[in-house]
Amino acid sequence: MSTPHGTTPQRTRWLITVLVVLVMVLALALAMAVGYALGSGGTDEAASRPSSSPSPSGSGGPIRLSGGSAQVDGRYPVKFARTPEGAVSALAAFNSSYTTLDPAVKARAGQLYMNEMRNMDMRELTEGMRANIDLELESYGFGMTFEELPTQASMSALPLGAVYERVDARRIDVALLVRISAYDGISRRTEFLVTPKARCIWMEDVRDGDWMMADDFPKIEAPEKAEPHTAAFENSEWTELQGGVP
Repeated sequence: MSTPHGTTPQRTRWLITVLVVLVMVLALALAMAVGYALGSGGTDEAASRPSSSPSPSGSGGPIRLSGGSAQVDGRYPVKFARTPEGAVSALAAFNSSYTTLDPAVKARAGQLYMNEMRNMDMRELTEGMRANIDLELESYGFGMTFEELPTQASMSALPLGAVYERVDARRIDVALLVRISAYDGISRRTEFLVTPKARCIWMEDVRDGDWMMADDFPKIEAPEKAEPHTAAFENSEWTELQGGVP
């Protein structure tokens, strides 16, 4: 069986394996940072507790997230402006779409926003995302597998802040401050902050010009996590995002 654009089944499986491993490492790190399992309920107090932070960035005001100039499948915003704010909006859109318990939605987000995945087979990618979700559920303390999840269970992301550094004319490193909300579909809810990072690259051959998440890892350092409208946030390098989910 062949795959589109020359992507071999072996390469597809290898990329999915790499993604799952990366997600596992990230999820475990986040679970350690949260410091408690989902079963304890409540919110991550440590994430909102004031802490030392870098000097202010002097960005001059909040960034209003763009919804792009087009949508794919009626739900995924694309075609962002070729500006730092456009790169931030693209990464915010990816995180908002990718943070879900629906493997098909997760896979489609990977295809649309991640350069390494854009030509991968959707069916195989969706299967890989099922394993990805199982790792997330274990790391976040759900105490159940994907197959055992009630239909009411949910996971979502709300981008709150951003910092960025221009690498060159086509690449911008972006770090986001994101609030993750999770519900096990029964009674347990939790919220915590995470700081995903990506190198955004402008691709002329994607949608006649758009931002994608590059294959190489960003070098930008994310500031300490802090809730917006707190002293810790105001004294940090975070720039507030307006518009929430693009």
